[in-house]
Amino acid sequence: MKAGGWEPTGNRGLSGYLAGGARMIPETDGSRPTVGEMNVTAAQTAFDSHRIRYQVLEVGGTEGYSVLLDCEALTLTCNKIRPETAE
Repeated sequence: MKAGGWEPTGNRGLSGYLAGGARMIPETDGSRPTVGEMNVTAAQTAFDSHRIRYQVLEVGGTEGYSVLLDCEALTLTCNKIRPETAE
């Protein structure tokens, strides 16, 4: 954002959608965060540091998502993908 000339000064009323980060592959001991968890943490850090509020927050779980963001219609569609049906 800074590279594009935008600086986060105060609250500009920005909001965003954050979806994903499921734990679809079981860990053997759970001692390390999954890639999904690390991605969610990084995205939340970016939202927070730029004072972007969550309009939709759909993260975590054990099922994956297919995510469709329609910027023209301002809609976010999340469909669950069950691990046993994923190809």
